[in-house]
Amino acid sequence: MHLHCSLKSLRKRDPTMREYLAQIQAICDSLAASGNPLTETMYISTILSGLPPEYEQVVAVITSSQQQYKLDGVCSILLDTEARQQDFLGQQLSVNLAQGPASGFGFRQGPQGFGYNNGSTNPYGCGFGGAPF
Repeated sequence: MHLHCSLKSLRKRDPTMREYLAQIQAICDSLAASGNPLTETMYISTILSGLPPEYEQVVAVITSSQQQYKLDGVCSILLDTEARQQDFLGQQLSVNLAQGPASGFGFRQGPQGFGYNNGSTNPYGCGFGGAPF
């Protein structure tokens, strides 16, 4: 019961997407080892429900799609989205620094089910165990 509660309360805050997915995978691995593996749909739902507002558009696309996304695809989309967000923030920082303070803009730094390690080696480190993040 404790693992299920931990999984439901997990949120992506400061960690990278890779770290967030690794936290979920660790709990899912423990659940699977105890004989309570998650379905793919529950695994994806858990990932999406813990994302912050900046991922809302991605979540909307995935959840409203007529075609069901696979776990590897969801992980890939989320990792790519994070990389694009970081690139965008880096570009904004470069522009702000080049413009200087007179511009008026500032930048504040501020085979049992999912989770069971079956030796898969998918490049995203999520899914059926696979390589660690």
